[in-house]
Amino acid sequence: MEERHVDISMRLQETALEALSTLSLSKMSAADIMRFMVESIKLEKLVRGEVTPRNEISATNGGPIPKAVTVKELEEKVSKLIDQGCLAVQESS
Repeated sequence: MEERHVDISMRLQETALEALSTLSLSKMSAADIMRFMVESIKLEKLVRGEVTPRNEISATNGGPIPKAVTVKELEEKVSKLIDQGCLAVQESS
């Protein structure tokens, strides 16, 4: 599903870029130009991973949320703890 959505999104972007290249600035209102500017800035911030009112998350104590770890990173940390003798592995029966 994700791959299909990306494909659709890319095709829509291509169509939108074609349409943008044919727009006549003289036919655009100041409100149209301002909307283009505002939306493009929002999109740029989102793509760059900057905090926006909808993607800012904090912990219940108001502090930052710790960075999510991948399964590989978690496996590496567990392996390191086992190597250091801080964690023991029990064999299942």
